[in-house]
Amino acid sequence: MDPAGEDTDGTIEAAAPDTWEAVRELFTLAPHLWPGSGNLMRDTTVGGDMVGGDKHVGIHLHTAQIARRHHLGPVPPKELEELAAVFEPTSRFDEALALLRQDRVLVLRGPQSSGRRATAWRMLHEHVPGRVATLDPGIDLRHLAEHLRPEWGNALCDPITTRDAPLRDVHLRAVRDRLHHDGGYLVVTVDLTADLDGIDPIVWEPPPARAVLRAHLRKLLSDQPPGECVRLLELPQTQTYISGAPAPREAAGFARLLAAHARGETTEDQLAAYGHAAVEATVDRWFGRGADPGLRDRAFLIALAVLDGSPYPLVAELGDDLYRELRTVEASDGATGLAVFATSPRQRLDMAHAEEYGGVVESPWGALPQRMVRFRDQHAWQAVLQHVWMSHPTARAPLLRWLSALGRDHRALVRIRTAVAAGVLAHSDPFTALDRLILPWAKSSRPADRQRAAWALCSAAEHGLHTVVWRLLHDWSLNGDEGRRWTATRAYAVLGGEVPEAALRDIEAMARTMSGGEESSLRSALAQTLETLLRGPASATVLEHLHHWSEGSGTVAELAITAFLRACQHREALREQRWWPALLRAMSTPAHAHVVALWRVALGDRRTSRAAQDRMREWVIWADNDIRVAEALAELMVELAVTEREADRLDYLLRTALTPERTEPAVARRLLEALRVAT
Repeated sequence: MDPAGEDTDGTIEAAAPDTWEAVRELFTLAPHLWPGSGNLMRDTTVGGDMVGGDKHVGIHLHTAQIARRHHLGPVPPKELEELAAVFEPTSRFDEALALLRQDRVLVLRGPQSSGRRATAWRMLHEHVPGRVATLDPGIDLRHLAEHLRPEWGNALCDPITTRDAPLRDVHLRAVRDRLHHDGGYLVVTVDLTADLDGIDPIVWEPPPARAVLRAHLRKLLSDQPPGECVRLLELPQTQTYISGAPAPREAAGFARLLAAHARGETTEDQLAAYGHAAVEATVDRWFGRGADPGLRDRAFLIALAVLDGSPYPLVAELGDDLYRELRTVEASDGATGLAVFATSPRQRLDMAHAEEYGGVVESPWGALPQRMVRFRDQHAWQAVLQHVWMSHPTARAPLLRWLSALGRDHRALVRIRTAVAAGVLAHSDPFTALDRLILPWAKSSRPADRQRAAWALCSAAEHGLHTVVWRLLHDWSLNGDEGRRWTATRAYAVLGGEVPEAALRDIEAMARTMSGGEESSLRSALAQTLETLLRGPASATVLEHLHHWSEGSGTVAELAITAFLRACQHREALREQRWWPALLRAMSTPAHAHVVALWRVALGDRRTSRAAQDRMREWVIWADNDIRVAEALAELMVELAVTEREADRLDYLLRTALTPERTEPAVARRLLEALRVAT
């Protein structure tokens, strides 16, 4: 497959790329889905390198602002202070704060996008200023008390629950006892679908949008006269916006736009066009009965929603394919001919409220300039898909046929965008999209189809269906057929960084229960997913689990070492383009003991020793031109040489290391000397 995402023979391959390459491809070809995401570092996926593989950059697209994920662990104090400056408390907030002070444990229940996470952080910051940590939603709730930070504010947001494993009152009683003894607080946030047993949560409702706007404007316009804030709140555009009851996060964005308007940087038309309600009104006009766009232009709008930020000819071509499908429903005579010279691109883009801009496509012949097209409003692509799917049921059958055909397209960009679109539809209507699109892909015998199902589930999770997706992945991991288990494994490569404990439990369970028929493909998928997770924000947790698994025997222990050695092939560029082995950097973190332990097992096991020595020789060669890498590697080797046999093995490894030019790396002699002095 070439860097532009097209197979050289013009047909889609049945095989899927390795997980790490597939993730990089996803982030490259659909960057509008994960702006600033915390589930897997985009900088890593684009900036990293792996021995034996090329780095594909692909198409550079614009990004849109969707719900941002948060890293696990301590919340930066600066972020807490910024939240405190704009947080608008309600009477229910004061009631919940008092209850938390008394019981030390609180459960907040409310709809998505109601500001539950921010409320939890604000409450905890009130009790323990600057010491707030976010817990892994995938932890085993039976052992919740073991994951608390004493004398800290602990936030557990949207923990994974099922009917068989709900959040129980007994879990919280153990937590309450621990916190009363050790100090600290816990706030659990759950949505309306969470399974609870014996718990009476506080029902959370966000403050009115006007109050949210006022709080943000006070901070943004602190250098302006007090009356300016009042004037902005009374603007007709503001009143119209407030009437749509926007979520707190969206209202905060409108406050920034109002502040820019006060400085003369935005117009009243831009204010009127902001937000989901304005976009939805526009989309409703496009697809309403008697609306101006004809069927062909409406098909173009849907194609642009799927391929937002792609070359115009591609959007137009696939839009015409959809037009033919729609005509089979709308035209009784079956005529599906097309006018060769129809609406001009400029007229079409004006109709679609879209813009053209310069982009670059990587191809077998190098980077090629392209004219790309995208909606001017960053929310439009999602709004179009959701509107067509939910408001026009007659369009569903042709739309499904069209998306199924796109899923087999020979261009990776088209296939990935199809999966993203399927995820948006699943968020709007989980039952139909899962049954008609995602599940058939997951059950397919073709890895490429399964990969598409995995990316569709990631898209659905990013659009707000994460709790449902996590439950589905857990069920498929334990009870699914080979295709669904493989799909769940690939989805965890991206989503597992947000729920590492749950992902690793399911990965371990799949490794222990592999059947003979699925062992080869599933074993490889599991190892590649762990390799990918080792490059993300949950790497320390993954290393800890791999260390624990490696101390056992059987399939799980073998999987741990296989994944670890795969991850050892990765390196990352630091300042001045110096390359570091990615896992060598973990030696300066609390996870360094796990790295040492895994290296000792890998080098000492006759089944993996040769591969481990090859990886270590690569690290030696990478250290040849960087004294800092060499110093870190020397410290590692000293810790690996615990026994005489281990020292002898490293001695031999260093004496036989050769560069690609078949010369002895100069650093090998220095490492050998340091090793002999230490042992």
